Amino acid sequence: MSRQLESKKFIPKNELTLYTTCEPCPMCTVTIVLSLIKKVVWATNDKDIGAFKKFKELNSELLIYNELFRDIEFNASPYRDLELRQRKMLAEWNNSRGTSITIGMMN
Repeated sequence: MSRQLESKKFIPKNELTLYTTCEPCPMCTVTIVLSLIKKVVWATNDKDIGAFKKFKELNSELLIYNELFRDIEFNASPYRDLELRQRKMLAEWNNSRGTSITIGMMN
């Protein structure tokens, strides 16, 4: 059974990039690290629950922690117009649900 599983490669050896509308939260950040994704691009920074940038830039005393993030690149809010459109769509969606939750902006 072990050999059969070993022959199934769920994660390709090439470089994977994840594109997302918002900066990943703590749970998503850990999933990204465990999934061996090599690059993350998001449209909107989130100072409230966004965690990827904070985790990546943290210089931990735990060497294993730093190793996990060393090879992962990120590109935060590469296009200002896309960030503004994403924020507008999220606000409209939240309003349609009767809530006014917004994503905290970061510079």
